[in-house]
This record gives sequence, structure tokens and C-alpha cells, in this order.
Amino acid sequence: MNLRKATRRHQQTSSNLEIMRHLFTATAAAAVFLALHAGEAAAQQTRINAILIPHEGNPSRIWINEATETQVRYYDTEVTTALSNIPRSQVRSVFFEEPTSLSTAIQQFRGRDYQTAMQGFSRVAAEYRPVRALPGNPSTRAAFFEIECLRLLGEYGRMSEKLGEINKSGLIRENELRQLELNLMWEAVGSEAWDRLERLVRQRADSDMPGNQRAQVAYCAGLVHHQKGETREAIDAYNEAMIVDAGASEVVARLAVTGILRIFDEDPEVQEAREAWGTENERPDSDGHVRLLEAGAVARIYETFIGAEFPLPDAYMPYLEYKAPDSES
Repeated sequence: MNLRKATRRHQQTSSNLEIMRHLFTATAAAAVFLALHAGEAAAQQTRINAILIPHEGNPSRIWINEATETQVRYYDTEVTTALSNIPRSQVRSVFFEEPTSLSTAIQQFRGRDYQTAMQGFSRVAAEYRPVRALPGNPSTRAAFFEIECLRLLGEYGRMSEKLGEINKSGLIRENELRQLELNLMWEAVGSEAWDRLERLVRQRADSDMPGNQRAQVAYCAGLVHHQKGETREAIDAYNEAMIVDAGASEVVARLAVTGILRIFDEDPEVQEAREAWGTENERPDSDGHVRLLEAGAVARIYETFIGAEFPLPDAYMPYLEYKAPDSES
């Protein structure tokens, strides 16, 4: 009797387990089905406002669902559900109005709030990714600024990763395309590939470019000279970078000042002049003393024009005190 009851209980348990297995299988299948169709529905609902300018016919406002290298899929109105297609070969250009979210991030970038701006650029790049194959699209421009934030924050490794992902054909501004090329220098800086950096600097040495980009080349030239032990040439290059960039990002100017002061700080004759400062051993006509005064002048220039927002590093603060007796600065 007990054996029969045990057998029935076992059979009932097995039956219940089989039912639960089927239920779990059905539930999982339903979840996969819903996820797939939710993704399809989301893709179908993508509507990015733009002006389509065809080779033949008049410009028209469209809502793009997706753009590839071969075609543009779009809605004719903001509410229609029927998709239209046009081959890229029939498209002269597509004009995008700058999204408010991108404008906001650019303002944060110009205000030097690079961390906050970078988050905004990342969101815009993702939101407008379906049109990244088109020139002048918001996604690629946001991705460019995201790379710029990483460069200015000194995160050269992450910058390099993003450089490898960006679709350069989506950029239409000459200075932005040039900046992507200049970022190869910063890649070399990050990996301390000094020979490669020297080659890249030489390629750009005589190029005509805006001041903030000339400052980058000058700073990198200073690094090359510094690594080769050519301290006077390095200081000259750093000085150029500091002067040219002071009104732009200020990041390169800060790096340049740090480079100059590092050279002076490592100079044995400057160290000797610092030890003799204000004592009977002070020699105002010595090379070390002259360079010490030069270091002091650089430190005070930095404090005057940049120091309010970005204080001089603590290690170089003492240089502010070194100046000629008749100097007012």
C-alpha cells in the first residue's frame, strides 16, 4: 500500500514538473518573441527630422528611419506609418537641424565642462546613430566632440578607442576632419611613441591651421625636443603653444607651462640659483639665475591669465616669487 502511494506521488510530481517545464519554455519563447518585436517596433518608430535634397525634384522635409551607404528609408510625414525608400545615388544631400541636446552639450563644451558635455555627446551619438552614414549627421558630430572631450581631459587611451569607431565620412567641417588627424599626435603622446610623434609633428609643421590647432602642434614639438634633450628648442615651442592657446581651450597652455617649468625645475644650474637666492652666494649674472627669473616670469603669466580657473601646480608655486628687484610683474 505504501509503495503504491509512493508511486502515485512520484508520478504526480513528475507530471507537475513536466507541466512547469512546458510553461517555462513557453514563457521564455514569448519573452524572446516580445523582445524581438519590441526591437523591431522601436526601429520602425525612429523618426529623425531632416530636409532631403534630391538630384532631381524639390527639397522636402522627411523623417528618416534609417540611412545606409546605399539607401535612405524615411516617412513622408511625422505621423504616417508607411516607409519610403530612396537610393543614395539619387540624393544630393540631407540637411539636419542641430538638435537642442547637441547644442546644449556644445555650450557645456565651450564652457570647459568637459565631463558633463561628454555625457551629452554620448547620448546624442546613440540617439541619432541610425543616420550616421549620412554626411553632416548629428551622431557623428557628437562623436567627434566626445573624442575632443577625452583629448582635453587627457584620457588618450579612451580617445584612441573612439577614434577607431568614428565614421569620418559623417563630418563635413574641414577643421573637425583636421582635428581627427591631429589626434594621432595625442595618441602618440599617450603611448609615449616619441619617434612617431616626431614624424607627425614634421608633417604638420608648416600647415595653415587655426591657432588652437597650431598650439597643439607646437606643444607636441616641445615634447619631442624635450625628449631629445633639446631644452632651449623645447622651451621655445612650449612658449608658442602657451601664447597661441591661452584664449582657446587653455588646456594646451597649461600643459605648455608645465613643460617649461619642468625643464627649469630639472636644470642643475637653476636649482643652484634657487639655493643661492637671497644669500651672499647669489650670482645675478649667472645663466642659472637668468633662467630662474625666466621661470618666475612664466609662472606669473600663467597665474595672471589662467590661474584663476586652474591654479598653478603646487610643485611650481615657489617660482612665483622669483623676479628681478626692479620688476613690477
